[in-house]
Amino acid sequence: MLDSLTALAQACATVSDEQAHHDHGEDNGEGLVEAPALVARGQALLSSIEALNATAGHLDAVLLSATRQLTGVDAQILLADKGATSPDELTASQRKKWRAYGKRVTRNEMGAAMGWCPGEISDLVAFANLPPAVTAPVNHSLVTGESTWRLVRRYQRACSTFTTEDAAAVANGMFGNDPKASVSERLDSAGSSVGRGVTASSTGPWTVK
Repeated sequence: MLDSLTALAQACATVSDEQAHHDHGEDNGEGLVEAPALVARGQALLSSIEALNATAGHLDAVLLSATRQLTGVDAQILLADKGATSPDELTASQRKKWRAYGKRVTRNEMGAAMGWCPGEISDLVAFANLPPAVTAPVNHSLVTGESTWRLVRRYQRACSTFTTEDAAAVANGMFGNDPKASVSERLDSAGSSVGRGVTASSTGPWTVK
């Protein structure tokens, strides 16, 4: 995370510096900028965008972890309110309602804190609390900067009705680090990972991000 934050600070500094150049008239004809300098500035901005995107993915992984932990804390509080110390003390029906209510409390808290639309908060809480078989490969993709929550949310909405086994298989194909399980769009001609996630268009199959 320290490396990501360092890269983030450098990217922000680069973008701010380029904005300062623009504000001082260097990009509107008032100042002459040589072509090599323009190319260098363009490369610096592109590198900054890459760093910003990668850091966003890493932060999204932390956000998902925090969401899962908050849901667990809310569930424990609700359990204590019922005078129980363990979910095993609840009936099957009570456990189902308890889990659902715990997620609802978390959605309400996060919605108030973040201001996101209810649908996105719901998707965030739902995905964060899926089994590790599903979330682990996605988390790997986020931490390495291959993906961001925007892509993960599309996956969540597309696979929300899948069984855990099927959802995990798709997650490994789209986000995991095992070339044998990856979809073809994430591999080069030699069968090695190209370091990119994939996304689904609204009208067609999975395509390279």
